[in-house]
Amino acid sequence: MSNLKMGSLQTTLEWHSAEEIPPLHIVEYAGESWLQSEPLLLVNTAGKLAVGYCQQEQGGSPRFEVGASGKGLGEISVWATVQVPPL
Repeated sequence: MSNLKMGSLQTTLEWHSAEEIPPLHIVEYAGESWLQSEPLLLVNTAGKLAVGYCQQEQGGSPRFEVGASGKGLGEISVWATVQVPPL
């Protein structure tokens, strides 16, 4: 019988209120540009989780969206950036 060693990776989540806007950076695609966050773990008021981001178009208000679908998750209560540990 061989010994099997398994490493345990930990992901740290730092939760923020939806009123707090995550850091945004400029994204350019197909001649258009907007501000967007890094991927976020979003939680709505019903407790549903989804991976998404915060996006703000020029002159608009920041909004949370799920993935690239442009769909909303409803009213977001908290969000977190996911920090993947080094392997």
